[in-house]
Amino acid sequence: MRFIGTLLLTASNALLLLLTVRVIFSWLTLPPSQFTYWLNRITDPILNFFKKRFPIRVGILDLSILVPFFILSILNKIVIDVFINFAVNRVVFYMIEVLFFAADSLLITIVTIMVIIAIIQLLTKMFLPYSYNPIVNSIKSILDPILLHFRRIIPIKSIHNEKIYLVLLIAVLIIAGFIGRYLLALVLNLLNGVVKF
Repeated sequence: MRFIGTLLLTASNALLLLLTVRVIFSWLTLPPSQFTYWLNRITDPILNFFKKRFPIRVGILDLSILVPFFILSILNKIVIDVFINFAVNRVVFYMIEVLFFAADSLLITIVTIMVIIAIIQLLTKMFLPYSYNPIVNSIKSILDPILLHFRRIIPIKSIHNEKIYLVLLIAVLIIAGFIGRYLLALVLNLLNGVVKF
């Protein structure tokens, strides 16, 4: 069983690595090569499938590519627990635990993406305030509705108010991420004492 688990985990991690390299290469202009040809042949059907089945877009940002990473991370946990660590004693609770793991992973992903795009927006405001970039404009369209609520709740009269609001947003996102993960862990711990099978 452990050997099968190791094989499955190796295959899953190899696929995760290939998908990661493919996503990074898609942001770069690279000359054609045998490696990129086979990389595209292997990964494009997977990415295209999720783009069609889960068309998640925010502005020009295509977030559907995150779905296979999310699914593979859950499968990795199941493989490690079932085939390698033999850590599944209560089937019902384990299924609940996997759901909470998925929720925790989703929360981390959302918070991380939001923090990154807020930092990009902040750095752009600081160092390239008058530059035009379609990605930056797309980020602005994502953050503006959120920042509008900040302006209503906390009116700041300053020439640097946009930067201050972005710093506040980053801080709130990080704190919300920690609180969300703590609450998920707390509820799971409570369920651990309730669910007996």
